[in-house]
Amino acid sequence: MKKLNIFKKILAVATSALMLAFLPNANTLTASADGPVTYYLMYDDQGNEMSDWWYQLGSEWDENAEHRQIYYMNEQIKNGDIIIVGNAAPEMLNINVRLSNLTIQRDAEGKMAMVNVSGGIDNCYVLKDAQAAITGNVTNAYVYGAALANFNSNVTNLYSYNDNPDGNPTIGVSGTVAYFYSENCNNENAPYGSNFAANTFHLEDGDLTTDGSNYTRDIAGGPAASNTQAPSQPTPKPAASGSSSNSDEYDKVPKTGETFPAIWLSLMAVACLGTSLLLRKSIK
Repeated sequence: MKKLNIFKKILAVATSALMLAFLPNANTLTASADGPVTYYLMYDDQGNEMSDWWYQLGSEWDENAEHRQIYYMNEQIKNGDIIIVGNAAPEMLNINVRLSNLTIQRDAEGKMAMVNVSGGIDNCYVLKDAQAAITGNVTNAYVYGAALANFNSNVTNLYSYNDNPDGNPTIGVSGTVAYFYSENCNNENAPYGSNFAANTFHLEDGDLTTDGSNYTRDIAGGPAASNTQAPSQPTPKPAASGSSSNSDEYDKVPKTGETFPAIWLSLMAVACLGTSLLLRKSIK
């Protein structure tokens, strides 16, 4: 009788697992805690001690959704996470991990976002018309449109993109630049080069003003880091309420992934059914 009860319990567990595996939307759960988490940051300037950075999870800002002070983000953020900065603040934003992706949106008032990432950044995106000062080594930096970007540390691969005749990127780098490539719809002879000496790289409205003695006009070796592939067009989602939209400038910026637990639940269910069959044979 005890074996029969055990058989019934296992059979019930297996049936429940199968039902859960094939429920609608069962395969659309968000990424686990071990995967990258996206934090969208907005600065709320109330002109008093309550002024602070606030964050929401996800790649868009929703004024009607819950948001928390950055203090709580700093308690849980980890290496490999993603940050989108939706506006600017009067002080430096300090991040004490390594980010897989940092995106700077345009501030509605045209202010400069200042971000210090002590662990460095894998991919940094400064979108069209944004202004940013980035501290921390960057592996791949992408600057779009009439953006203004100052990189205060080393940049391995730097890309400048412009498909808007109204303006070109302006970029300064205090550290070294291993590889630079530009795509400019207004200039068929867009600048490029490699091995820029420290504190010499300067691109002014799409024109490279670095003295030729401080870099090599040769990119035959390609990007300095392996598995580097620059996007052909910038892509982050509309900026938060109160700031101007970046149109559709977010579609190709990497975001958090999704897991598919239905597959694992199905395998677990099969295992449970196999065990139940063995028990049933032993009862007989």
